[in-house]
Amino acid sequence: MTIDVRLLCGLCVLCGSIACHPAPPAHPAPPASLLRDIDAILSRPELERGYWGALVKSLRTGETLYALNARKLMMPASNMKIVTLAAAIDRLGLDYTYTTRFLAAGPIEAGVLQGDVLVVGSGDPSFSSADGSADAALDVVLD
Repeated sequence: MTIDVRLLCGLCVLCGSIACHPAPPAHPAPPASLLRDIDAILSRPELERGYWGALVKSLRTGETLYALNARKLMMPASNMKIVTLAAAIDRLGLDYTYTTRFLAAGPIEAGVLQGDVLVVGSGDPSFSSADGSADAALDVVLD
């Protein structure tokens, strides 16, 4: 099966809860070819047993260009990670790394922080050392 990856990367496959936003102002209708292309991909015989949700929005205006089951809750499949990865690589690049900042909320007196340590992440929900222990990772930072 061959599917145009560029078009799939443009699809935002929805799973989990969907945030509701007010409708954007009226804009010209999306190109009919876009709608036909997406419909053609999602109606292929090899995809007929699947349940699809898609939402395509304009990056410039935020206008919804295409929606199919966009408000339905779905259980994600493992292969959705491929689409997510393709979109992330397209937007962030292959060299992107998450950063985690440690901030001191108080003065340091005699080498001891008088206050809290704030950990500010940039998107990666995991924080652990190679053995999976968050405590070990924090020990390295705080020592």
